[in-house]
Amino acid sequence: MKLILNEISLDTLAENQQEAYQAMEQIANILKELNVLLNKTARISTHNSFKEQALTQNHSLNFMQWFKTAPLDQDSKRRVLNAFAQEPMFRDVPPFYFFQENDCLGFGYAFENDWASISYDAKNIWTSNSYEVRRIEEDNEDTVIVRNITTLENLKNWTEWLKDRQKQEYSLELLSITSPAIFWERKDELFPNLIFCDAVENQIQTIGTKLLEVSIQKLLTLDDYIQKLSVNYFDTSNLPFNASEESESTLNKYSKERTFRCPDGVDRVFSWHIKFFGRIHFYPVPNSKQCWIGYIGTHLPTTKYN
Repeated sequence: MKLILNEISLDTLAENQQEAYQAMEQIANILKELNVLLNKTARISTHNSFKEQALTQNHSLNFMQWFKTAPLDQDSKRRVLNAFAQEPMFRDVPPFYFFQENDCLGFGYAFENDWASISYDAKNIWTSNSYEVRRIEEDNEDTVIVRNITTLENLKNWTEWLKDRQKQEYSLELLSITSPAIFWERKDELFPNLIFCDAVENQIQTIGTKLLEVSIQKLLTLDDYIQKLSVNYFDTSNLPFNASEESESTLNKYSKERTFRCPDGVDRVFSWHIKFFGRIHFYPVPNSKQCWIGYIGTHLPTTKYN
């Protein structure tokens, strides 16, 4: 299980060491309860290394100093230390996310990867169960909801979601897809309602492990959505993920980059796409509940992103 640090919370540091100890103890309690609930160690991904992160306004206490001096039991402190021992993972690429007027990489990353955020809350201001975040991408602007688990009350509110998310992670682990070759070999078994264009086989060779892993998660969600459709056609009105068609300006300039040969031998423009830090372009098969997958990879060029 992974939580994503809301880096905006670091703009409001503790006035003194006692406040810092309390804020970090709150994080320690969340990690402890998650361990009990899910029987698995949670990790916290940050926008950069947390090792030297200041926790007080006068910089009298940083993270490693907290670890050495905090009046907490060693198991709790070790759990927090291990949780933060991750590489930076935030990517400053479109779409752009804003909370009020602040860039919010953490909130954006949590939303795109279906995780929850956590805050360093020295002043008890990050207590809501979720936050509305403004997302701007190309010609579109909308509002998305980001889960927040900063207090034990937040954790209680999201308990069922956490259990479901854990099951999804476990399912991905059971799939044991460790390479593009295994993915391609098992695609028909794993995604019976999705039909992959031949071009995808080459695309997935270079996308990297993380992008492949999240793409599999998105494809499983898409396949499950199609399986449960009560109509005999692909309904795009209630998709369970962040997806849209390309803007007219992007298609006018970059339709070639989105054109793929379909299994019926016809070249088509794949405008519909699932959005996360990568992209999956799909095409609803006419008069069918099935879907063609034409592209899996990084963000294709648009009029605002090239």
